[in-house]
Amino acid sequence: MEDGNPDNVGGLINFFKRTIIAKVVQSVEQMQKTGYQFTMLPDIQKLLKTMPTLDDEELYERSLQLEPRNAKKSAIV
Repeated sequence: MEDGNPDNVGGLINFFKRTIIAKVVQSVEQMQKTGYQFTMLPDIQKLLKTMPTLDDEELYERSLQLEPRNAKKSAIV
């Protein structure tokens, strides 16, 4: 919405863009009014808590392993 639509059209405010943004904000506000009832799943919680974590550098290195820079699409894992 923000990047794909100019703020002004013909020197005037782009109300179409503002309308799109307003609809999205309204939708987010509506969703925030509703609480979510999640069922506790101890096995899943345990799994998530015990999973190994990677720091930013490790994540970046892993990203390069899976999708090397300038790789052809057929070479990507």
